[in-house]
Amino acid sequence: MLVKTKHEIGKRINEDELKFKKPKYGNKRVENLAKDLDISRADLYYCIQFAKKYPDFENSNALENSSWREIIKLLPKPKKPDTPPLPEGKYNIIYADPPGNMIFQKQKREA
Repeated sequence: MLVKTKHEIGKRINEDELKFKKPKYGNKRVENLAKDLDISRADLYYCIQFAKKYPDFENSNALENSSWREIIKLLPKPKKPDTPPLPEGKYNIIYADPPGNMIFQKQKREA
């Protein structure tokens, strides 16, 4: 049941993409859809990839008894969102002592 639901989610997104001739779902669109559906970005990415890789899932018996975890192993891994770099010259060392408290030590600018 879960696997079929995941396939239907991916199938619907792929159909809408073709219907409205929108550009491919980028990170922001996937993130926004994931928030709306209350699932993770990676899980939604896997739904989309699953529907693309197995468009005839309903008519196929090959994956009928597979778990979602097994199917994920057959799909490409999602790219991690880019982490913006820290501003240059602002911070030198990050201490975490005691655990949970973050103290930033400013780097002195050399003139």
